[in-house]
Order: sequence, then structure tokens, then C-alpha cells
Amino acid sequence: MALVRLRGPLKRLAGDHAEHAIDGGSVGELLAELERSHPAAKGWILDERGVLRRHINVFVNGELCGQDTEVGSDDRVEVLPAISGGSLPPMLASVDGTIGPSEEARIPVTDEGLTRGDGGFEVMRLYGGRPFALPDHFARLGRTCAGLRLDYDEEALQAEVAALLDASGPVEALLRIVLTRGGHRVLTVEPLPERLPVARVATVTYAPNRVLDGLKTLSYAGNMLAGRLARERGFDEALLVTPHGRVLEGPTWSFFWVAGGQLLTPPLEDRILDSITRRYVLEECEAQEQPCTLDDVAAAEEAFIASTVREIMPIAAVDDIAIPAAPGPVTLDAGERLARRIERELAGATA
Repeated sequence: MALVRLRGPLKRLAGDHAEHAIDGGSVGELLAELERSHPAAKGWILDERGVLRRHINVFVNGELCGQDTEVGSDDRVEVLPAISGGSLPPMLASVDGTIGPSEEARIPVTDEGLTRGDGGFEVMRLYGGRPFALPDHFARLGRTCAGLRLDYDEEALQAEVAALLDASGPVEALLRIVLTRGGHRVLTVEPLPERLPVARVATVTYAPNRVLDGLKTLSYAGNMLAGRLARERGFDEALLVTPHGRVLEGPTWSFFWVAGGQLLTPPLEDRILDSITRRYVLEECEAQEQPCTLDDVAAAEEAFIASTVREIMPIAAVDDIAIPAAPGPVTLDAGERLARRIERELAGATA
């Protein structure tokens, strides 16, 4: 295996790990395998044709090389940004229609979206620059803003999304839409976070906020704290459970489990978010809604996370409860069904 070292900000696309031992006979093969193993890097080093991007330099044993350069197991390969300052091409943002680098985007510090968390948001996956389930996200954003009594210019927002996607190109990334109480429309294109093969989750006691029931608002401090509490205990994610023992969802994902071969998920009546990915899994996998307790989790044959960012991610343990199969056959089938649905939706959107 050749040793591939990622320099500067590139390592954040590969789980913040700088060194990677990779099999391959050429620089191009090494980089393709790197992107396959780390989806967050896809599109940032090689373009959609598999060609090395102009802003990336590759050195083999200290010499500048191209994709066709052959490599052996004793070679050291360094990959680093080629542009001044050693940074990736800037992630783009749009504020009220003005597009520029994310780090240069500004809104007033007095905006109550910032000072009070008063606003709505959506996050969706970009596959080769194409947004998945964009109409569903727009519809839920509309319901959130109606619930918050927050007016916005829907036509302008749609035009600004289209312009930002065109400027960003065919990236594998996330698109975030934020509407603030101060009347600002903020859009950002963000790199995908590193994805774990399986997750270990810790239960965190949580009481849903009834006045915000069903709304995807900027008031996410409780959700973010739950994740930090779980990580402090050595787990990957948090699973929210009511004081009465009802299992709900994760801070940013839906919970599914398998009992007797049947795929199940908590009902919306338990005041969980009407997740778009959850809805697609329900449709594609003939899953059923059913209240869930920790006793149900202890007896589960399989369990998984479903979300825009993670798609389907197996759960290996909940607290000290080991899930027998991670992934099991139902989880694998759900992942395949969701992947096919995503492919159909994207194909239909471009037809």
C-alpha cells in the first residue's frame, strides 16, 4: 500500500486524518479509492469525470506528478491545495441573493435569527450538485415559517437556490437554507461530514417542545447539547428519550428498529420531526409506525439512523444494549431501497 498524506484543509474531508494507506497502482487509482472510502471528499479532489481538479497538486516522493504516475508500496504521496494560502476553493454562500465565499457572508448581529434563534431552516443533500427532494424541503420550510408567523419571499428564495447551485457546480455536499426573523435569506453549500460505518448511541432524556411541534426552527441548542452529552460519554450519537421512557429520535435523525422482521419507527404523534428521509423509508420499505420504549430497543433485532446526511446508518449499540445485527438484512435492504429512490428522484428531476 502507498502512504497518501493529505495536507492542510484537505484532511478535514477524510475524517481529519492526514495519513492513509491505500492500494493502487497509480496516483489516479489512489485518489479514486480515497474518495470512495471518504464520501465527504468526493468531488473536491477529482471532478465528475474523475480528472484531478486544477486546484489540487500531487507530489510523489517530493516530485510534482499527474494522475497517470505509477506508484509502489514504498512511495509517499502528498496531496495539497495548489492555490495561494493553501486552502480549498471557498465554500459558497448566498445572502439575499448575493453570492460569495461563506467566510465573507454577513448578516446584522441584531438579527433575531442570531440573537434569539428565531427562524426556520432546511438542509438537503447535493448529489453531483443536484438537490434531493428539493420540493419536499421547500414545502416543509413553508410549514415551518407559517407556524412561526415568519413571512418570506418564496419566489426570490427559489431563484437564489438555483443561482447558488449553478455557481457551486457538481459537488457532493449539503445545501443549507436559513430564513431569519430579521428577513434575511441565507444559503450555504457545505462539505459532507465524515460518515461512520456504524454508530453507537447513548440515550439522553428529552422533553419535546409542544409550541414548536412539527417546526424545523433555528432553536436547536437542546438537540446540539444532547449530541455533546452523548459524545462526552464515549458514544457517537444521542437518542432522545422522554422522562416517561418513550424513545423518540436523534437530535438530527430518525430512529428505526426491527422486531420480528418488521421495520418500525416511532409515530409523529410522539412529537418527532416529520423527517423527509423518514417519510421515504416508510414509503419504500413498508415500515410501520409504533410507539417505542427502551424494552423494545433491548429486544430489537436491528436498528438504524435515517437522515439526509447519513442516509441509512446501522446502530451497533444503545447505551449498554448491543444490537445483534449491525447492519442486518432489513437495514441493508432499507439502504438499497432508499438509494434506488434517490436515483429515481434525481433522474426525474433532470428529465
